[in-house]
Amino acid sequence: MRIVVRLWKVLMPKFTVFIDRVLATLGRNPVIVVLVCMIPLAALLLLLNRPTPPTPTPPFHPVQALYQLEATAIRQGWDAPRHIQAGEIAYDLGDVDRAISHWEAAHELDPLNAVTLQRLADLYVRQQAWTPAVDTLRSWIALDPGQTWAAYQLGLILAPLNPLEATDYLEPLTTLPDYAIPVSRVLQAMAHRPFSAFRVGIALTDQALWPYAEHAFTQALFLGEFPGESMAYLALMRGMQGKSGEVWMRGALQLEPLNPQVYYLVGLYLRGDLRYSESLIAFNNAVLLDPTNPAYYAEMGQTYLQLQDVINADFWIRQAVTVSDYEPRFVEMLSMFRNQHTPLLLAAGVSVEEPTNADAQADLAWTLYRVGAIDEANAALARALAIAPDNLRAAFYQGRIALERGDVATARPLLERVATSESPLAGQARQLLAEMP
Repeated sequence: MRIVVRLWKVLMPKFTVFIDRVLATLGRNPVIVVLVCMIPLAALLLLLNRPTPPTPTPPFHPVQALYQLEATAIRQGWDAPRHIQAGEIAYDLGDVDRAISHWEAAHELDPLNAVTLQRLADLYVRQQAWTPAVDTLRSWIALDPGQTWAAYQLGLILAPLNPLEATDYLEPLTTLPDYAIPVSRVLQAMAHRPFSAFRVGIALTDQALWPYAEHAFTQALFLGEFPGESMAYLALMRGMQGKSGEVWMRGALQLEPLNPQVYYLVGLYLRGDLRYSESLIAFNNAVLLDPTNPAYYAEMGQTYLQLQDVINADFWIRQAVTVSDYEPRFVEMLSMFRNQHTPLLLAAGVSVEEPTNADAQADLAWTLYRVGAIDEANAALARALAIAPDNLRAAFYQGRIALERGDVATARPLLERVATSESPLAGQARQLLAEMP
């Protein structure tokens, strides 16, 4: 306003001279006089009515806000709302431990605040702090019995510890589509007698609930249930969450060095850690210790597939089909694999047609021989020849095994028979004959 007044005092005398000149030029017409005199008044009104620019909002600095809030609380005392606000700011800053500390204090001051309980429960579950999670979830459900998420979390945590209480929380969720399948699987595992935390862990693993499965296998190990396998599962569950499972993996191998299932789980863990060579060794040991489990062959094939070795992948998945006696899931696995990689397989000279049972048994025999299962390999060859006595694949592998074992007299006629045929193995047979002493 002062600026306007000053401008008026400075400009008014000059404007008066200007008006006199205009009137002298245009004459003393009253209308013109009024219009000319209104010019300074209109200019003054425009200056006075000019909108005031908005005051800029200072930027929000959460660190400064938290400091000011805590400084105020030191002077005036902490209450639940201040703790809640401080927890929110700390959480936004990524300081989860500080947020938990403030929300725990808020809960102590206001134990009936369901929002605080919800925040604490969510963070406890995510941090896998199971004991405070159980206490907080129980308190939250007591305040709001209709909380399905809280009941689901509490049921999963309690499943390997207290199956009766866990059942109370999980059974009402079986009718809800979002929870029905995993809850039903866990309930089935808990209902098995005698109760087994290890079995609960398997059910949680099948549903890809890795943190809860890790918790269950920890309890199984504490109870002494299948200690080697429990440790191997712990390694795998931790690996699935991006955590290290090395200690558990090594412990499992030291505890049960002759358990094929331990090697199988270790193979999965190592493959997830992109340690493919070590993974293949583990799966190979599993096959050697138990040649009858098709899953071991299938995972060997899947590992080769991740290495983009489609020839070996096809070979091992095909063995899984044979060992499983054409179980649908392995047949489907082989079919999907071949549909996706047909051009590469054909380029490598691998037939994508379904082999006869004799061919499959012959391939299995060679697989078993390669892993050192000699008796099982001979049994597979016998089955192949029983199905088709003239099967060239069986003759080739029978001859090759005999040659590797130093029995040239047995190997020669078998390989000669294949070498003079139109079998895809004829070239390999001729090469072996050329190298034969």
